[in-house]
Amino acid sequence: MKKILALILLFMPTLSLVGQTSFAYREGELADFLAGSIRNMEIISPDPDGLDDAALRMTTNDTIFVLQVYPDDMCLDCIYSVVYELQAAGNPPLNFSIDLVPISIFNEVTSIYDTGAVHSTLYGTEYRRCIADYDILFFGSGDVYGHNDLSHSSAAVTRSFARLGRGVVFTHGTIAEGAGVSSYSHENFASLTDVSGLTTTPNWTYPYYTDVTLVSEDVTNPVLHYPFELPHEFEVNTTHSRGQVVVSGMMWYKKTGLLFPGMEGLYMHTYHNPDYNSYSGYFNYGHTSWEPPAEWEAKAMMNVMYFSYHGGRGTAVSPAKR
Repeated sequence: MKKILALILLFMPTLSLVGQTSFAYREGELADFLAGSIRNMEIISPDPDGLDDAALRMTTNDTIFVLQVYPDDMCLDCIYSVVYELQAAGNPPLNFSIDLVPISIFNEVTSIYDTGAVHSTLYGTEYRRCIADYDILFFGSGDVYGHNDLSHSSAAVTRSFARLGRGVVFTHGTIAEGAGVSSYSHENFASLTDVSGLTTTPNWTYPYYTDVTLVSEDVTNPVLHYPFELPHEFEVNTTHSRGQVVVSGMMWYKKTGLLFPGMEGLYMHTYHNPDYNSYSGYFNYGHTSWEPPAEWEAKAMMNVMYFSYHGGRGTAVSPAKR
């Protein structure tokens, strides 16, 4: 018999589960796991310690699968180009696989198990996937998100995705309210407070800014350090806020000096819903629709993406047959 340990583990390349007796476990046999399915995990047989049939370990490259839902006719490579450029440079080095689908198609989805055509940015080909195949939903990017809101059905699908314990990243102009201007107000995005930790308030003015400052006192939080050590201040592409209000979670960076409701200059925020065990981030990049993020802006975006992936921890799942 082999002791099989709990499913959520710290992200460490080639992490063997053998001997980690601080985790809860249950007994199982090799045949049980061979008859099931695995995700981000490998079965080693025979067990290196020579005592059991097999052992489990995290895969060397814990690939994070992202579905980027982009506004039609906006920049397609502004996000994935910098992600692929930076992913190996952080601590830990990461391995992303980003697929693309336009919001016009995503808004027709009615279930996380619906299959549809997506574009692979790694291989330049189209193939069919369902939303439940992904680890992160990434909504971005474009000014006012291309004046696109979620549909009622796609908002419900996004919530169902979060209920799986998966990650969601929102960018500039998604969760927004423009003081009654319908094309600037996205009610269905804003309805996902249980996923994002944010709501909106009418926003009559929106000052532009090009730098942000760390405002949280929780300076030891991993989102500030992994995969990149974020500075106290950094420059960003020209942007602005539009009515975002924090309900839950943590605001990390903002443009200081904008003190009125809806004018707080929110730039970077994260939220963990303990009931869903989902992690989300709001990252205010995208006002300059065709401009890739600036250097530290890109690195901060990577930290938010990593946080949304199970709070910045690798996760391996091995559902046995019994």
